[in-house]
Amino acid sequence: MRLNSLTLYQFRNFKKQSFRFTPGLNLISGPNASGKTNLIEALHFLATAQSFRATRLDQLFTWGENQAFVSGSSATTSWQVQLIKDPLPPQTRVKKSFFINKAPRLRSDYLSTAAAVLFRPSDLNLVAGSPSRRRQFLDQVLGKINPEYQRSLYRYQRSLLQRNRLLLQIRAHQASSQELYFWDQSLLKNGQIIQEQRQSFFTELTQYLSSHPAKFLRPYAFVYQPSNLNSSILARSLARDINFAATHYGPHRDDFIFTKKDLSSPDPNLALWGSRGQQRLAVLAFKTAEAHLFFLKTKSHPLILLDDIFSELDPENQNLVLTLFRSSQLFLTSSQKEDHHFLPRETNFVSLPLSSKEVDKRAKTV
Repeated sequence: MRLNSLTLYQFRNFKKQSFRFTPGLNLISGPNASGKTNLIEALHFLATAQSFRATRLDQLFTWGENQAFVSGSSATTSWQVQLIKDPLPPQTRVKKSFFINKAPRLRSDYLSTAAAVLFRPSDLNLVAGSPSRRRQFLDQVLGKINPEYQRSLYRYQRSLLQRNRLLLQIRAHQASSQELYFWDQSLLKNGQIIQEQRQSFFTELTQYLSSHPAKFLRPYAFVYQPSNLNSSILARSLARDINFAATHYGPHRDDFIFTKKDLSSPDPNLALWGSRGQQRLAVLAFKTAEAHLFFLKTKSHPLILLDDIFSELDPENQNLVLTLFRSSQLFLTSSQKEDHHFLPRETNFVSLPLSSKEVDKRAKTV
């Protein structure tokens, strides 16, 4: 996926605006509140049909509007995601439609033709962050690569919710434990698919990095820590599950750790013993491998979206990012002019002015 252009209509602070891009590095610059992250979000939304910021789709519209779209085109293909609000109050429900070359397409068909890898400052906290944050991140990555994973995850989460509700009723003597059978079978079936896909994913990541041309990436690896689930485990934990009205084993309790083989500590876990710089490189290694697996699955390089990431990296690592992703189309945001000096001469500069709303707001404070 390589975009020549992007058009936004009533998306965030963009009433209607088009942008032109080059197949290499595109720097999106401008003052704070000019919409740099909004533009990265639009690119991500075009490629994945998901927002990495909004909790509801209605938050993506320009204030007061009921329709919006994000549209992009390459030399041979055009993509568009349309959003239409439900006309009935409270207008929080939004219909999403997908088009390729102006023809309506199913979501699954649409997403099979587009891909993006997002790298933002909060991702640097993945190493030492909570297991739930890492699981969420993992689900987002695998859901984009493998539709089967996304379907199994949805079924698993639905079954888990229903099982926990039933456990609460059993604890209150309003239901029988025999009623758990259906949900247990669903958990076992879909949980097995999820954990097999996760294990395969981490195996591929580690194999890719261990032979990477960039030698500094080779020591980095990822260790999957599954919360094993089978019928025997469910039977043994039943009393505890009923007591707490919660399911204690399964993919929803999985975790993974970032490791580095040549740490001076005997424990390779970067969350415990790695420096801040090593943790940053570990996340960069993950993103590099993620982009590679996207290419293997889709036969197309994903868009690489870097939102204000250089503010968190020293000059050496900034150059590493550009080197590692040089075969992809790269979109980088920055409000710091000092970030510009090391960029290639052929960089495409996309400058955003302050929005009229922000200009008015600042004028009132003067």
